[in-house]
Amino acid sequence: MPTITQVRRLEQRYRGESDFSHEFKGCKDYILQPKASGYRGIHLIYRFKLRESSPYEGLQVEIQLRSKFQHVWATAVEAAGTFTNQALKSSQGSAEWQRFFALMSSYIAQLAKSPLVPNTPTDADELREELRALVVKLHVIGTLQTYNATLNKVERRSKVKYYLMDLDPEGRTVKVTTFSATENEEANEAYTATEKGLPKDTNRQVVLVSVDSIQALRQAYPNYFLDTTRFVEIVENAIAG
Repeated sequence: MPTITQVRRLEQRYRGESDFSHEFKGCKDYILQPKASGYRGIHLIYRFKLRESSPYEGLQVEIQLRSKFQHVWATAVEAAGTFTNQALKSSQGSAEWQRFFALMSSYIAQLAKSPLVPNTPTDADELREELRALVVKLHVIGTLQTYNATLNKVERRSKVKYYLMDLDPEGRTVKVTTFSATENEEANEAYTATEKGLPKDTNRQVVLVSVDSIQALRQAYPNYFLDTTRFVEIVENAIAG
């Protein structure tokens, strides 16, 4: 939804809808009580129940509601996790990347006058300075911009199963080597060889991606590329004050 106010209105519509036959089982409010990771949203849990017989009877359904900026943040976590080969969405991987996203969530919360993420600075200047340091250290803007360009390149190609991507966040360049569906072994061998050949102090990263996974991601997040671009804009605003 465009704003948190509209998220709340939609939440009340679901919870007060008399024609909604499913049985309400509970609500998790991650806007008032954001996760330590910075995730925000409203999760409404229902027990599937129709007036007529259904094979899905009794299964639980979770409806997730969030604002546009909360969605921008969430899909940026997804993008960075895929790019850096870390389960950031599950709060695993680099502590610095996790801290960066927690700080960005608090910055977005400040704009919406919502509760901040636990253990993040309440002072705007302090928050900005910590963000600036991590943005520089992690090459956040270059990383996300390079990843965005890479995904667009992957999406436009066809009849290719695997993409070996050698990414340079600082130089904002990407070298893509393609493999067919029958070249799984060759793709993995090339990935291993390229990764072993990287200097220890480099910021370059090598990832091997199946086109099917990118297509699935594109279907799950139809505005995925726009969200990544918008998030970079928000980061730039945050560190500029």
